[in-house]
Amino acid sequence: MTKVVSKIGMKSTRIGTASTGKRLLDLPPLKLISAELASPDYGRVRVGIGRPPAHFQGDVADFVLQAFALEERSELTRVLASTCGAIESVISDGLDRTMNRTNQRMVR
Repeated sequence: MTKVVSKIGMKSTRIGTASTGKRLLDLPPLKLISAELASPDYGRVRVGIGRPPAHFQGDVADFVLQAFALEERSELTRVLASTCGAIESVISDGLDRTMNRTNQRMVR
């Protein structure tokens, strides 16, 4: 799941919907997952994509779906490797331990 407000590459792991926002839960894939699990409270690995620049014209969805800027592309390999590491950690160590490690690194 992408997170618009975070700096590109910032990750966080979460359970539940408290900081997700109601509009995000209206997206068809999240509605489907919530319906299938009979709850909106499931683990997520969120990855920041940055904020739209001040001169950006359009809807936030347009920003989220556009190609990464040239300077951002150089970071993608690192971001994807780090995100895969967080997902592997959820699988091997569990969501709680991964949240503690990932979210603490974000604060620093």
